[in-house]
Amino acid sequence: GSSPVCNPSRNAFLSGYRPTTTGISANSHGFVREKAGFEDIVTLHQYFKNEGYFVYGAGKIWHPGRMNYSKPECDPGNWTQLNTNSSGCQGGSHSHFEATSEKFTEFVWGGNPAPMSESNCNDFGLANDVAELIGGYGTSAQADQPFFIACGFFRPHLPWNSPKQFWDLYSEDTLAIPKGYKEGDLTDIEGAGSSAIFEELVLKEKWIEGIHAYLASLSLADHNVGVVMDALESSGYLKNTVVVFMGDHGWHLGEKDRWAKYAVYDQANHTTIIIYDPSAKGNGKVCQKVVSMQDIYPTLIELSGVTPRTDLEGRSLAPLLEDPARLDWNYPIMMTYAGTNIIKTNQYRFVDNGSRSQLYEVSKDPYEWENLYGKSGTEPIVTFLKSEMDSMIRIGSLLRQKLLGDYHYFPVFHRIPGLIEAENYDEGVESQTYHDADTINEGGHYRLDGVDIAITDDPLGGAFHITSTEHGEWLTYSVSDYEKGTYEITSRIRSDGSGDATLRFYLNKRELTELTISATDT
Repeated sequence: GSSPVCNPSRNAFLSGYRPTTTGISANSHGFVREKAGFEDIVTLHQYFKNEGYFVYGAGKIWHPGRMNYSKPECDPGNWTQLNTNSSGCQGGSHSHFEATSEKFTEFVWGGNPAPMSESNCNDFGLANDVAELIGGYGTSAQADQPFFIACGFFRPHLPWNSPKQFWDLYSEDTLAIPKGYKEGDLTDIEGAGSSAIFEELVLKEKWIEGIHAYLASLSLADHNVGVVMDALESSGYLKNTVVVFMGDHGWHLGEKDRWAKYAVYDQANHTTIIIYDPSAKGNGKVCQKVVSMQDIYPTLIELSGVTPRTDLEGRSLAPLLEDPARLDWNYPIMMTYAGTNIIKTNQYRFVDNGSRSQLYEVSKDPYEWENLYGKSGTEPIVTFLKSEMDSMIRIGSLLRQKLLGDYHYFPVFHRIPGLIEAENYDEGVESQTYHDADTINEGGHYRLDGVDIAITDDPLGGAFHITSTEHGEWLTYSVSDYEKGTYEITSRIRSDGSGDATLRFYLNKRELTELTISATDT
């Protein structure tokens, strides 16, 4: 996810920018177009509309529970058509629980004993509307346009009311408390405590019943997804349509003594993403790599073949759809809640929160039972994760400056010929002759002691590659055959004498360093 609450996560994946970039990290922080400099950004659905797609929105897409032409926070001018009906599902006489505190009036669950219909379940009505749209698309006025459909079902958002038919799918005799729950789990986190609603559920012996209600709401959502998918399959469009199924954040069902989202723990930030691409080799496989909500936007761009964008804070997941287990996918992601930043890699998760910071080796401790922060030997890990986090924040700052008009470009990627070869040379080697007569050392020799890096466009000889670049270009190289260690990158810069220039070095998208190049006449 991008945040453990709805508004920041939805603003993030629909804008393509992290909460640290937009400043939206809580439900009360507003809509992205209300932020100075972000008024004219191109949102995900807007981008596809501009590319010639018929763009349809229904249900809870942005933060409001339904799409509405009168609500700016639904981005109404950037859809072809909106379904303005409400989402969710009504309750009824089959009510099981309602929290006693006024603060928790949403904590109600049960269901309507009447069979599910469009009159007592708005989510079901939305599913049927979308199914009807897909089923009749081939004979519609927009049949010559590709479609982009966003359908947001409200459940399992509170209150957990669902038709009794879904409640009856489960028996509390077979349900158990979550595997991630551990008594005394919070003792190693300063100031941590249980939530009041969880304490009430335990006191009233409603914990298992609450899990029952949550599962019933999930089954309601599953059913409605099935309605849409059946229509897609029957229409014939399934073979050329990309499908993304996702939540916006996670939820605690007792883990960390909580019954809510609103937390910096992984349970509240971790959500489901399922992507179906008809041509992907990895369909049906599970991917264990960390990915972000911001990755959805560039992924759909690549899979659809529309005009690429280089100014989004995310990366296309297309390579993982081909090979979900690929070894080179180790890109950290960042989440933010109410100003607290969290970074997660395939191995670690770090909450940067002063004396209340948390570090978990999630590859071995997925339920985050052992807080490693402050323990001996973890300092280098924390330092590295903080540097990764700082780099992502800096890149967001550059993007924000561009959006505010103070930054005149965002770099365009160019993969120029060559590789960065990391070669291991024995100590004591006096020199290595290169094929290029114009090498950086007098006499055409370059000393190679230990491990060095040479930029080359000659796979046989290793000549230094010099290229002319336009202002703001990214020049990308890959590194092959390397060993763990320290590497030196040697660069030659040609200046036209017009003024100082800035050269930035990145590892993947993490900024390593920034250099000012003084102007010369050569």
